[in-house]
Amino acid sequence: MTLEGRCFVRLRADEKAEAEELGRQADQALARSKKGLPGERDDVVRYEVLCAGIERLAARARLDGAKTAMGAGARPNEASPPLIASPEDVPVGAPDAVSSWVEGGGAVVELSLPFLPGFPDETKGEPRPVAPVAEPWKAEGPKRQAQVERLETQLSATLAGEPGAGIRPSGVPNTILTKTLREYVDATHGDDPVNAPVLYRDGSKGEAFPLNCLRLRDDAPESPRVRRFVLLSIRHMDADVVVDGAWLRNTLISLPRPAALTDAVATEQSKLQLDRLCREGPVRIHLYQTGLDSAIVGLYRAVVHRLMREPKSLSVVPYFFREGRGGSRDAYEPGKPWAA
Repeated sequence: MTLEGRCFVRLRADEKAEAEELGRQADQALARSKKGLPGERDDVVRYEVLCAGIERLAARARLDGAKTAMGAGARPNEASPPLIASPEDVPVGAPDAVSSWVEGGGAVVELSLPFLPGFPDETKGEPRPVAPVAEPWKAEGPKRQAQVERLETQLSATLAGEPGAGIRPSGVPNTILTKTLREYVDATHGDDPVNAPVLYRDGSKGEAFPLNCLRLRDDAPESPRVRRFVLLSIRHMDADVVVDGAWLRNTLISLPRPAALTDAVATEQSKLQLDRLCREGPVRIHLYQTGLDSAIVGLYRAVVHRLMREPKSLSVVPYFFREGRGGSRDAYEPGKPWAA
């Protein structure tokens, strides 16, 4: 069996100067990365390359016979270069030799050695029990029906308060996502509203989505003000002939970033636009939708919040694209309205 260990390597004077220069550049790259736009990775990659350079210096010094000390402990701030050049950088639990080297003006690099021979320390308590194998989930129908069943299972588990349950919208077609969310927003699933966690495939978590919180009607109320929008610009351009504009700009939404951040952008942008549209009185929106799960969730979260606050101010009728129907309104099939 192999174990991971930590090795502290003392550098020579010439190696210390080179390591400190690499550490200075790594700190600069790390600071720049925190100011960059979501998805920008140039400075992150540069930081990782510079840290790897410091570790190569230490590995070479270790092979050349440099003084080393094995020990436990981790750096106080893992998001920093692995160079220990001052007493405050010394990890808690590091060997005493590390502190004496640093206090004497030396520089130390902490290396992780993942393949040291050894066995777990049996004195540290009972081993952690193996988690039970989860029950496999299997749909009863074809793929599209399976997607509906899977989402309904998630929403039902969330309403039941099951641990770890939540909405997982990644990859769910916009028709299924919109219709199923509407069904569970309708207050017919118990007595109390539920704020459902939103969990995306990339590990990001969106703002909670209100479920079981509105009495939705099956028909859209008449309104003298009707506005038509496509959900995203430059997606279904043949829809331009039937709409007044695009609800969200593609250049704003389709950026490489965590899905929960796109969800948040869509929510905030939608709240601002709904406030402006409803300022002059009740409005009915015909929304010609395209598929982007995080944008769908963000938009309808804003719609639900508006309807909870001012039920009579808004109704939204989703329209779903039907392939092969051209650019007329017949190319879109209306769904049930989001109206209270």
